[in-house]
Amino acid sequence: MMHSLAPRTKVRVLERMRSNGSSSDEDPFGSPRKNKRVIQPNYWKAPDTTYDVNKRRLKFNVSGTIFETYEKTLDQFPETTLGCPLLRREFYDASNNMYILPCDKFAFDAILFYYQSNGILSRPETVAGDVFREELRFFRIKDHRFPCLEECENEKEPCYEEDNFKSKVWDFLENPSSGIWAKIFSYVTMFLIVFSVAIYLLETLPEFSNTANRENSVEGSKSSVVTSWFILDTACISWFSLEYLLRIIFAPSTWWFVKSPFGLLDLIAICPFYITLLVEDYVGLDSLVVIRVIRITKSLRLFKISRYYAGLQVFGRAVHDCRDKLRALGMCVIIVVILFSSFMFFAESTMGNGDTSQFRSIPDTFWYTIITMVTVGYGDVVPKTVAGKILGSYCALCGVIILYCFPTPIVVLHFNKLYKEYVASSGQNMSKEEKALVMARS
Repeated sequence: MMHSLAPRTKVRVLERMRSNGSSSDEDPFGSPRKNKRVIQPNYWKAPDTTYDVNKRRLKFNVSGTIFETYEKTLDQFPETTLGCPLLRREFYDASNNMYILPCDKFAFDAILFYYQSNGILSRPETVAGDVFREELRFFRIKDHRFPCLEECENEKEPCYEEDNFKSKVWDFLENPSSGIWAKIFSYVTMFLIVFSVAIYLLETLPEFSNTANRENSVEGSKSSVVTSWFILDTACISWFSLEYLLRIIFAPSTWWFVKSPFGLLDLIAICPFYITLLVEDYVGLDSLVVIRVIRITKSLRLFKISRYYAGLQVFGRAVHDCRDKLRALGMCVIIVVILFSSFMFFAESTMGNGDTSQFRSIPDTFWYTIITMVTVGYGDVVPKTVAGKILGSYCALCGVIILYCFPTPIVVLHFNKLYKEYVASSGQNMSKEEKALVMARS
């Protein structure tokens, strides 16, 4: 039979617990009290202001893409737009707690890396030099020691700093919207370009060809029709020569114009006429293959019209910017052509019924492979074995994928991007925010 502790012993136990710091809310003999109140420890601490300032994250919305970085990263360059709180406050959107910047997202990615890497700047391949230069000017990055900025300056088109007679003539030649006479001059030039190409095409007709008229004429004299074509062609070349001479004289930089794409096109458009005239009249080698090749270059005059048509310029720039991707795609096409030609040659050479294969060698099979890949299929060379027909089917499918599915997004998407930039930059009196709005809606 158990007996409870004596009162004196119980008092000693309570005194010992008080001396050890035990709570009196719990009975020392295991019976908890009712209505016990548990006091939770207070873990709340005052915010570390130093941590918030150094680790504060800023968000930037650039063409729908969100970028984040620390504020202390931007503070390294306080003279720039992002590094100065007063300058970047203009683009702050309080409702979304982020900065909305009207700029190119690919260029901004490189500019943000400039802050994060403490001064390393590199222009992306997908961003043109003039566009990247404009973005650097917007973000107030003015250190010209960077190679990419030097490249941008080299790509920059020279212009007149003063408004003088030469600058007005150059603006008259280059900018059709500068006045009514400049617009008339551009229209006349475009008409003569098309007319000269039409003359080049009509000269090849049998009734107008130079050779046929020489055979039917006395002592080799040219007919009146051929003489008329020659006079008209001479008039067109005279206009093009005068235009080329004026551009050389009034260009801000003569060497820049001569080596520019449009300068080379102007030179190619007029040189074949003078070379052909010189060789025919003084050398008398009209039947040489070289002369015929020179005459072919007359068709290149049609490219002169791209000077007055912005769509062709944007397309040419898109192809130029995607040249590395297109070069890699061309290598893939060469590899596929060689592989399918090899497989097709050996598949058709195993014909056992005595028939002669139409694929005499692997180089001869290149013709069939290329025609099949572009889905033309002339039918002059066809496989006859089961293996050859299967290979031909796979060759056509690979051609559709490689030649149509791959290059179309590469060029078309970049063309759309450049055309949006052209639409935005064509407004001379538009602010940067308005240009970005046009690019987003177009």
